[in-house]
Amino acid sequence: MTLNQSALDSINQIASDAFGNTLHETDDSHMIISREGVISGTQLVVGGAQSLAQQRTQERGEQQTSDRVRVLSASYEVKPVYRRFVIDRLDVDGDQSGWVGSMIAGFAEEAQQLGGRAIWDALVANTLLGPDGVALFSNSHPFSSTGGTNDNLSGNALSAPEYATARAALRQLKAENGEVLNTPATHLFVSADLEGKAKEITGATRIITVDASGAIDPGASVLAAAGATNGYAGDSIVVSVPFMSSATWFLAGLSRPTVRPFAHGWLNRPEYIPATNLDEINRTGEIPFLVQGDLAVGPSRWELVYGKM
Repeated sequence: MTLNQSALDSINQIASDAFGNTLHETDDSHMIISREGVISGTQLVVGGAQSLAQQRTQERGEQQTSDRVRVLSASYEVKPVYRRFVIDRLDVDGDQSGWVGSMIAGFAEEAQQLGGRAIWDALVANTLLGPDGVALFSNSHPFSSTGGTNDNLSGNALSAPEYATARAALRQLKAENGEVLNTPATHLFVSADLEGKAKEITGATRIITVDASGAIDPGASVLAAAGATNGYAGDSIVVSVPFMSSATWFLAGLSRPTVRPFAHGWLNRPEYIPATNLDEINRTGEIPFLVQGDLAVGPSRWELVYGKM
C-alpha cells in the first residue's frame, strides 16, 4: 500500500499548523547576549573604526598631537541550521491514536531553539575569531600600537573571591586607546550545575562556617554556620544556561542595549519545509519533516565579558 497525495497533504497541513504556531513564538533568550545584525550577501560583518585618541594637556606653545583610528572587523559565513526527522510511512497510515500529530507538535516546539542554540553553541565553543583576531574569551586581546594585551579569560572555578576578581577585571579592561573601559557587570551566566553557587554568591546573605573559636573555617573542624550580609547582593542577574558546559561561567556588562558581546544575522529565518516528493516517500517508506534557517554568528565585543569558558 502506498501513501496517496491526499494523505500527504493532510500530514503536511498538521505539520504546517504546528510549525506556524510555534515559529511565530520566537525564543529570544539568546538576545540577552547577542545582537542581530544585517547580512551582506552571505556574510555577517561586525566591527568598525575605533579611535586611538588619548587625553592630553596642551602646554603653552605646544602643538596638538593627533592620534589615528584603528579599523577592526570580522566576517562570519551564513550557514544552514536545521532540525530534521523522519517517520515511517506505515506508522502514519496506521496511526489511530494521534501520536504522530503530538510528535510533530513537540518537534515544532524544539524548533524555537534553532537560532538560540546555534548562538550558544558557537559562544561556548569559543573558536570563532572576533574583530581583533582572537576568540571571544582570550588572554591575548591586542590593543593600541604598543603591543598591549587584555585578558578576559579566567582559569578558575566560580567562587565568591573569583566573582570579586572578575568584577574588577571587567571594569579594568582597556579600549583601543589604552584607557580603562570601566564596564560594570550586570549578568552572571553559568552552566546549570553552577546555578546554586551563583545565587549563593550574588544573594542577600552568604553562609559563613565557623569553628569553636568563632573564626571562619571552611574545613573539617566547622562547628556552626551563620549568615553574613553580602556586599555584592543584587549586583548581577544570574542566568542559568543549559547549553553551557559544566563548571563554566562568565560575567557580562550589558547595560548598553545596542552593544552585545556576540552577533548574529538571519539570511532566511526558520521555516517548515513540507515533504512534496510522493514518489520518493513511497520508495523509501519514510516521510521527512524539516525546519531550516540560514544563520551567521560570531563574536563582536569581547570587552563586555569575563569568565571561564
